[in-house]
Amino acid sequence: MALFGKNHNKKSIPDHKTTIITEGCHFKGELQLICELFIDGTLHGVIVSDHEITVGKNGHILGDIQATRVVIHGHVEGNIDADEIYVQSDGYLLGTVIANTLVVDPSAVFDGESHIKNSKVQQ
Repeated sequence: MALFGKNHNKKSIPDHKTTIITEGCHFKGELQLICELFIDGTLHGVIVSDHEITVGKNGHILGDIQATRVVIHGHVEGNIDADEIYVQSDGYLLGTVIANTLVVDPSAVFDGESHIKNSKVQQ
């Protein structure tokens, strides 16, 4: 019989999963993800995810990103297609973005073009 009626043999599974590329790691190629990504290392290539991508303060991406939400604390050079993009105070973004929401902290750097995703021209 289990203690207090709980089954302690069940494994705890997190509600979400995150792929992590840590500082000092270098990745070159294309990532297609069905989970969140946290990158504090270096990535040269393309990222495609239907979840959130977070670039840590030591993270550096040279390539394009397609995701639902992108949060940048580090350095990104490339184009981003996302529903929401947040460039935080320590973030740097160089490229063209397509998003419904683009928030750039006053002390962040954004050098590029922005376009509204799913824009509807009212007639």
